[in-house]
Amino acid sequence: MDIFQQTFRIGEFARFARVTIKMLRYYDRLGLLRPVAVDPETNYRYYSAEQLPRLNRIIALKDLGFSLDQVAEILEEGFTNEELKGMLKFKRQEIVKQIATEQERLNLLEAHLKQLDGKAEPLRYDVVVRPVAEQLIASVRRVISDHSNEVGSLFDTVETFVAKFNARAKLPPLAIAHHRAEDRVDAEVMVPVDRAITPEPPIQIYRLPAVDQMACVVHHGSYCDLKRAYEAFFEWAAASEVQTAGHTRVVYLRFGATEVGYHLPASFVTDNSEKYVTELQFPIKKVPKNDHSLT
Repeated sequence: MDIFQQTFRIGEFARFARVTIKMLRYYDRLGLLRPVAVDPETNYRYYSAEQLPRLNRIIALKDLGFSLDQVAEILEEGFTNEELKGMLKFKRQEIVKQIATEQERLNLLEAHLKQLDGKAEPLRYDVVVRPVAEQLIASVRRVISDHSNEVGSLFDTVETFVAKFNARAKLPPLAIAHHRAEDRVDAEVMVPVDRAITPEPPIQIYRLPAVDQMACVVHHGSYCDLKRAYEAFFEWAAASEVQTAGHTRVVYLRFGATEVGYHLPASFVTDNSEKYVTELQFPIKKVPKNDHSLT
């Protein structure tokens, strides 16, 4: 009997197998499912019923999330059940991670909806959660008046010290308020350095730890309005059901400076306070169930 009488033309096989002709042609090009015969006169592709198990295996593996390259490897290598089980377990881990990522994205979306609820004006601040890398820094820490200009003097001290070694990294300076009491603040200012240098009291050299989950808010303009960025974060945190998990970092992306005894990259410095750019960085963690307080 002629082979073409024992087989299905591609359109018939596609309908029979409930797939598209385009898919069968694509699988043919990839070598995943070759037709059993091709009419040399018409170039029609012909498939047999015996090919259905292979086609179903391809579809099943695709539905499990395997790429077509992986499907081809599984079909050609002839993995044992144990080997296939191992691949399925690995794929399960990938899918679990994807679900967690999408759930976090859904949580962020819900938080934005809550922030917009009942508001006519656009949000001024966006909160972005990202990891922050470890930094080697030079720092000085001192208890100062909460309403003084001593922070600028502390930065001058650290920048001048770092300049002696020509060790300043091309990264913005930052500050942390470790503790506040009445009108006093335990402040630490930090300047990134590009290599280890010998500390001299009161200057310390150490590595500021990395943070995996840092909620970041960027404020444009004078420090007088910086409190609005803090308010935006805490509003977002309440809607997102997260709480702070460490000291807030204030990163000075563009700022005013006298530059006496040291030199700063031009992109960092401006003499117009309305052009200041400041990023607030809040280490965060999820609020435990039945605990919706912010620390």
